[in-house]
Amino acid sequence: TEGRPTEGQPGEGRPQPSGSSAHQADAGARLVAWWHGFAEACRNLDFIGPVQLGIALELAAEYASEVKPGTAHCVESTMQRAAAAALAEADKGGDLAATILAAADAGLDDMEEFAQADPQLSEAGVVDATTASWLVLLESFVSRICGEDETQPAYEFEDPDAEEERSEHLFHLRLEIAAPQAEIHTIERGWRALGDFIEVVAVDPAANVPQWRLSLCTDHVGPAIEMVLRAGRPHTVEVGLAAKVPHG
Repeated sequence: TEGRPTEGQPGEGRPQPSGSSAHQADAGARLVAWWHGFAEACRNLDFIGPVQLGIALELAAEYASEVKPGTAHCVESTMQRAAAAALAEADKGGDLAATILAAADAGLDDMEEFAQADPQLSEAGVVDATTASWLVLLESFVSRICGEDETQPAYEFEDPDAEEERSEHLFHLRLEIAAPQAEIHTIERGWRALGDFIEVVAVDPAANVPQWRLSLCTDHVGPAIEMVLRAGRPHTVEVGLAAKVPHG
């Protein structure tokens, strides 16, 4: 359709990998701008159908890309590719469920392709944290529109050859923080409601403020990090795919 983006080839139009510090810059502002654009597209609508959803995703991606002109973040590429996929599905006559699933599938593919292309992410076996957080948001749209029982092939990461026990959750969150042991116990209790395979390792328990390494498999990366922020400022935050992390 004239005036709409077409679904690009893998890697087309994406920022080139340039290190984790560049990818993290303005990440929060971009996510807020995305929400602003999505709300702006929907605020006067009586209903949201496939076409309206695709246009809202497209406008939201444009808002996110305008946060800091002249710079790029890999989440922009994922947002744009997801919007293009949604519009393409809507143009083919797909219903609302097919449209949001097309967006989620395309976004997930883009995130994984970027992680493979970035030497630092590829070596660490993780994905970009901002992009993963945005895809968690998109997944909530999928759950709301399709229902909890809807089969979602793009979110299945089962390895039939793996013998290790695997988490049923989508993401693996890992971070380090300096905090009193009592605060760590509070985080651990809160995390039990959000996921599984929780690990707490004392990196330097003898320090004035003990250092800890925490990890969790969850579908709720944002709330999990918010619990940590109550205890202090985490560092070396990494978000990867839980299916790629062996347990047991």
